[in-house]
Amino acid sequence: SGQRYDALWIENADGRQWRAVRDMTTQGYANRWHRYQDEGFRVITSYKYQTASGPRYAMILRQNSDRPTWSLKNQVNSRIQSELNTYDVPGISVAIIQNGQFRYLRGFGHASVANDVWLDSDHVQRLASVSKAVAGTLTMDMAEDGLVSLDDTSQSLVPQMPAHHTHTVGQLVSTRGCVKHYGEGPSGAAAAPYGTALEAAEDIWADPLVCTPGTYHYSTHGYTLLGAELEAAGSTSVHNLVRNRISNPHGLGTLRSEDQSDTSVRRTTLYNTDNSAIANPGDITWKVLGGGLEASAADLARFGHKLVAGQIIDQQSLDAMWTKPDNQSSYAYGWNVGTDSGHVVVAKSGAQQGSRSYLRIYPDDGIVIAVLTNRKSGGHSALQLGRDLGAMMI
Repeated sequence: SGQRYDALWIENADGRQWRAVRDMTTQGYANRWHRYQDEGFRVITSYKYQTASGPRYAMILRQNSDRPTWSLKNQVNSRIQSELNTYDVPGISVAIIQNGQFRYLRGFGHASVANDVWLDSDHVQRLASVSKAVAGTLTMDMAEDGLVSLDDTSQSLVPQMPAHHTHTVGQLVSTRGCVKHYGEGPSGAAAAPYGTALEAAEDIWADPLVCTPGTYHYSTHGYTLLGAELEAAGSTSVHNLVRNRISNPHGLGTLRSEDQSDTSVRRTTLYNTDNSAIANPGDITWKVLGGGLEASAADLARFGHKLVAGQIIDQQSLDAMWTKPDNQSSYAYGWNVGTDSGHVVVAKSGAQQGSRSYLRIYPDDGIVIAVLTNRKSGGHSALQLGRDLGAMMI
């Protein structure tokens, strides 16, 4: 009863939407600020005032993009909310770009259940095997600069690699190098972080190959060997290669190898199947290119758009990366390729402790869809969700 308010009214000549919210706690203010930013609003003014229950906040926002009026917004909201509710997922973030513009940005659920932090499209999450798509891009980028070739043998780049590794760079990127995968021998990964892919490769390369190189055999471990080879070609660590050749030049600030010691990163909490927080997420620096990267949904979608726009690698390299080397599998060079209702599709999915991830691109239609969740198991599917969202758009 002791509060007083004033107001200034301005004619809404162009019919843009607006929002007004008051009596928010500090956390509530932060949650809604990020939510409205995702939805396409900007803060016009905000206030902090004292109450008997502590400080409270109010803000007025105005539409700042076309996202609030996107024709598919409600349909997309409903599909994501259904996935969240049906499988009780802690959090799902989605970013959709069409023809260079964000049509949709939104987080559902929580980045931190315990702290009531709502998930949004800028929260950083694990990419899991979507990292392999970044690895394919990095390889092609280095090939354009003449640093490496898909035909280079692994031993020509890393001579100390045991002689039985007769595969090539291209065979490793396309998972036709016949390197072991999970369940086919000890991972060899140490508990402490690896500074380079070479250090990690040295711990796994003694194991024999599981088939004849050239045969399709999906392998995360093969990307660790690939990382060592790219390090040799680029004269720096795989962490730096991703940062200096992909992330920094293209404004993808959250795309990086996961470094759990860097607490400045606005990461989501990772969750077990029972939705308890994972106390000690496993170190994944041994597999940076195979499943050790992280990013926000927004930056993952930006990455896809910049690829399609020819801003990272040229069209010839794109065509090569998205062309299968044979008919053994739909897997090309870091990506699965195919069609959906006559539309060309390139995509990559992933799953690991505390994450399910999916990046789906319709190159000819200029559509990019990124889906990230903060739990691995429990029945939900980032892949199916991404497919369903794509089907709405084509």
